Amino acid sequence: MTVYNMTYIGKGLYSKAQFEDEAKENGVARAMPARVVHTLKWGDAILVAQWLPDREKQDQFKQEQMSIIEGEEPKKKFRRFGAAEVFGYFNVTGLNMNAPDEMKKMLASRLKVTGMIDHGPAGKRVTRRCGSYGVAVTYFVEDTIAEILDKAAEVEKEVGAVFKWFVTGKLERIEPNVTLDPAKFSRGVVKVDVEGDLFMQAGKFSPGVSFIFNYERKSYQPKKEDQ
Repeated sequence: MTVYNMTYIGKGLYSKAQFEDEAKENGVARAMPARVVHTLKWGDAILVAQWLPDREKQDQFKQEQMSIIEGEEPKKKFRRFGAAEVFGYFNVTGLNMNAPDEMKKMLASRLKVTGMIDHGPAGKRVTRRCGSYGVAVTYFVEDTIAEILDKAAEVEKEVGAVFKWFVTGKLERIEPNVTLDPAKFSRGVVKVDVEGDLFMQAGKFSPGVSFIFNYERKSYQPKKEDQ
C-alpha cells in the first residue's frame, strides 16, 4: 500500500470535465493550510477526486443518532459515508502565496532564488470557477517546501499576519478512474492508502513560488445543463 494526500473537487463548482478543461489552461491550484504544505516535498503526487455519497448509510446513521433511548436527548451528530472517485493527480511543482506586499518582499529576500518571471505592473490574471487572482511574479528557488514554510513562519511572527498558500501543478488523468470505498471526506486534504504505486513521479522541473494578489474566492457556480 502507498499513502497519498488527496483533495476533493466540489461538485457544486465543477464537473470532472470542467475541472480538466480549466486545469489544461491554468494548471491545478489547491488551497491548503500551512501545516499540510509544510509536510510536502517537490514532486509529491496529490490525488484529485470527487465524493460519491452513500445516502442510504448517511440517512440510517442520522436516524440512529436522532433516536431517543431511555429518555436521552438526541445526539444530533452528522457523519459522511461514501467513496472517493479518483480521476487524476498532480505533482507539486509550485506554490502560490497571498499576503500583504510587505510580507512578500520580506519572504522574497530570504529565498534561494535561481531565476524569476516578472508579469509586469498589471500582472498575469488567472480566472477559475472557484476564484480569481493576479500573479505578480514567480521566483524559481532551490529551497525545499519545508524551508520556504519555515522562512514564511519567521515573517509571520515578525509582522503579525499570515500567508495563504496554494499548492500547484499539472493535472494528469487516471484512466480508468480509481474508486476508494469506503473513503473519508474532508474539505481540506486527507491521507489515503492505495494499492500499489499507481502515480507517476514528476519529470524535470524548476520549483516556483508565485506571489499573487487581488484574490477573490467564489463559493458556488451552477454547472451548465449539458455538462
